[in-house]
Amino acid sequence: MATFINLLQILIFLVTAINASDDDVTWAKRVVTKNEVITTLQFYFHDKLSGQNPTAIRIAQSSQTNNNSSTLFGMLMMIDDPLTVGPDPASKIVGRARGMYGSAGQTDFGLIMVLSYGFLDGIYDGSSFSMLSINPVMQPVREMAIVGGTGLFRLARGYAIAHTYMADPATGDAVVGYNVTIATYKNIANCSYFIICTYPTATISITRAHEEEAWFRNIRGVKESLAVVHFYVQDVLGGSNPTVYEVARASITANSTTSFGQVRVLDDRMTAGPEANSATVGRLQGLITFADLETSALAMNLNFYFTSGEYNGSTLCILGRNQIMNAQREFPVVGGTGAFRFARGYALSSTYSYDVETNYGVLEYT
Repeated sequence: MATFINLLQILIFLVTAINASDDDVTWAKRVVTKNEVITTLQFYFHDKLSGQNPTAIRIAQSSQTNNNSSTLFGMLMMIDDPLTVGPDPASKIVGRARGMYGSAGQTDFGLIMVLSYGFLDGIYDGSSFSMLSINPVMQPVREMAIVGGTGLFRLARGYAIAHTYMADPATGDAVVGYNVTIATYKNIANCSYFIICTYPTATISITRAHEEEAWFRNIRGVKESLAVVHFYVQDVLGGSNPTVYEVARASITANSTTSFGQVRVLDDRMTAGPEANSATVGRLQGLITFADLETSALAMNLNFYFTSGEYNGSTLCILGRNQIMNAQREFPVVGGTGAFRFARGYALSSTYSYDVETNYGVLEYT
């Protein structure tokens, strides 16, 4: 009996050590359950509007924002804010929050947050989560929704609790503490299941997987379907009929090597193949924003609208970061409509071709 107890103690110690080894950082912890991984993150968000090197820049506002609104209603900010272990700006940087927030309250100071939180430290290096939520900043503690993620946070769902550690009313500078809880499936970041589809007609083909895909069967206790779509996007930035337009920019955009602060709206054609005359299968519509002070990267707020086949009228929504010089980029799929109601997932994108003279690009999406 004593031998059995000793063996059991050793086994518990080994399991604990293995789980602890998953984390090599002090600001995040992971707990593995039967089907899920629950991750808690603790960090500080530094929003700097003042000085020679601000990380938050105003890019647009309404005609009434400054004169008639006590809440700055209509103000839109682009940010590339550091995330640190402690409240001191000099403490270790573990990531950056990039994207936009804007004042969306007429009677109370509420910010709409459309941000990607990307991490740089330990096993979380290269992973991100996406936030789309209202932030009532005058409340001492507020809760915001996490709608997706990449890397270790693929198919993420969760929430963030934020409290203001410091706010300077004269400059607008603020330090905000975050406590984040994220639920993800086990081993989801290591899955490699994509089936590359071809489209001889304008009908979108969806590859479905139920119990055929072992990894998918193992991560869920209820029956779900897996859809994989593959198509191309015709991105026309030049010529007489562009599909991408600049709609706003910051005061520093013209002098920024990364075009920080620029906002573009797009309505690109989605096609079955890479050729310009390939059959149209939908439209890609939304905003792309230049939200990185140091790297050529975009914050993507996009809607994929399908216009052919049985998925005609259905949509998929993306909210994430696009480091455009990388050969392959990953974005969270955070929802959908029609056939894709309650959707969660991720998209992989690459540049199929780009013509510098005509400023015409073709993007491939899975």
